[in-house]
Amino acid sequence: MSDYRIPRFVELPFQYTVKVVLSDPTDTKLEGEDGTWDVETRTIHINRKLPGKRRRYVLVHELGHAWLDFQHFCMDDNVARN
Repeated sequence: MSDYRIPRFVELPFQYTVKVVLSDPTDTKLEGEDGTWDVETRTIHINRKLPGKRRRYVLVHELGHAWLDFQHFCMDDNVARN
């Protein structure tokens, strides 16, 4: 059987740490969705009631949003160089 554990943190370059939280489906952070990305707290919230494969899919999807915000962070803080 496959292992569907979800990490608590994902570390992107330049110490841009993304927190991952398995939340109750009634949590207002989820807004009725399977998962959300909160750029201000750098937190991904995932519905903990989802099956393992779906949780993993949602994590990767939300990491895509986090990656885009990370790129903006780098440009805004002059971390990125041409």
